[in-house]
Order: sequence, then C-alpha cells, then structure tokens
Amino acid sequence: MKHHARHRSLGLPLLVQHLFRVSPVVPRQRIRMTGATHRGLVRRCNEDRYLLDEDRQAFFLFDGAGGHGGGDVAADLAKGATESCLARFFSGRGVGARPAGKQNGGEPSPPHPSHILRNVAALCDAAVTAAQQEQDGFELMCTTLVGGFVENEVLHLVNVGDSRAYLFRQDLLRQLTTDHTPRGYPLKFEIPAKTLDYFGERLLDRLFQAIGMGAANLDPAIQELPLETGDLVLFCSDGLSDFVAAETICRTLAAHRNDWQGLSEKLISLALDTGGKDNVTVGLMWVE
Repeated sequence: MKHHARHRSLGLPLLVQHLFRVSPVVPRQRIRMTGATHRGLVRRCNEDRYLLDEDRQAFFLFDGAGGHGGGDVAADLAKGATESCLARFFSGRGVGARPAGKQNGGEPSPPHPSHILRNVAALCDAAVTAAQQEQDGFELMCTTLVGGFVENEVLHLVNVGDSRAYLFRQDLLRQLTTDHTPRGYPLKFEIPAKTLDYFGERLLDRLFQAIGMGAANLDPAIQELPLETGDLVLFCSDGLSDFVAAETICRTLAAHRNDWQGLSEKLISLALDTGGKDNVTVGLMWVE
C-alpha cells in the first residue's frame, strides 16, 4: 500500500456482480484459517502484517506505508491495537466465546459486532496517530485495515483503505470490500479532466481513508455476511489484487480449494510470478 499516489502495473477488470443463490446456513460450521506474507522481490522490507486468531475465528490484515520504516511501525501498532481490542471485548477463549459487555444489572451482555469493529478501527488509528506525534520522521505513516471475525455463522467485516476481502462461493469470486479511493467511490469525487490529465490515472488510486489519517477522517466500512458451508473468504493486500487478475485468482481458488495448507502460498506465488513489485499478504477462511 502506498500512502500517496499509486501506479497499477496491471489493471484489474471489473468483477461481475452476481446474485448468489440463497441457501440455508448450516449450524455448527467449522472455520479453518491460514495466512501468509512475503516481502516480494523488489522491496527491502515487508510492511504488511496479519493477525490470525483461531480461538476467536478472527483474521485481520494491515498494509503499512510511510517510508523510512514508518509503514512497518504503523502496521505493527495497528496489529497490537487489534489484539488488545479483541482481548477486551471477548470474554473467553475458544470457538464460540462471546464478546463481553455489561447490562444495566451488571450481567455480561454481548456488544454488537459492528461496535467491536468500529472500536478496532478507532484504537488502531489512535495508536498510529499518537506515534506520529511522538516519533520524528513518522508523520506520514499509515496502514490499511481489512478483516473481521465469525460469530453465529456470520462474518462481520471491516475495511479501511485498499486491502480487500473476497468471497469465493459456487465457483464465483465476488469482491466484498470497496477501495477507499476515487476509483472505488467515483460518485464521491468529481475530478476535473485537466487535473486528471496532469496527474494521470494514479490520482484515481490515491487513498482518501487509512488508519493514521486521524479520527476526523475515519469512517470504516462495516458489513456482515451470512456464511454457507463451502464458502471461502480471501483477504489480501494490494500486492496480490493490483498484480494478479481476478480471473486468475478465481481459477486458483477453484483448482486448490481443498488444499487449505498450501493455497495461501500458491496465491503468494502468483504475485511473485508477476515480478513481486510489492509486499504481498493473503489470509483465507474456509467454512466447513
């Protein structure tokens, strides 16, 4: 992830939106998770981080930026803040542990998942912005955030920036998140033609939201998705989505859907085969 303008070496075709068949959600689903990250073949360091928490059926991904080690620091801070937030809101360990809260009578009651995810984003942003003020040279550091957790067979998802989540269902790939860029939200921005001619296409991919831009600019996108047996959820940094076509990702998921231990590495290899120009990180959730 680049804090300012980004140039996409390979443009992705628009994903065809598909209305999936609605089928009953099978209770007591089993969730398998894996993750992998690689520095790439060009960058000197890896500024991507991910958090995989099997006990809470949670996965979060952070793609840092800022230069001079700032992106590395921002991603680490956001990961630490997320870990602290999950520990605070979930009352126990183990699959099915309920988020902790308080009713008027003092009895535990679960907060709404969207409340937890908004707190994750807010605490991540607070941690990064505090470090910006305390450490010289880190004023521009920031990070993306994408991820979530499964509760009652529903995926609760948050994203800030341009790291993505996809759903692979019935051999079709659907992008769940929208990049926080003018390209992702064309109706939100009216860019004069002369400005676009001067700055080029890279202006369309400049982030207008990221962790570390301050609370006033923070508006995380939060959604929920009922899961079905056989679903596969993919989280990735733009080191994959910018350089590997959606059709190629879809074919790879279809061909190796049962290889839950090796599929993440296969996706990493796809990005490296294009030149490995960026850090690349992937996370996978299988619903069994």
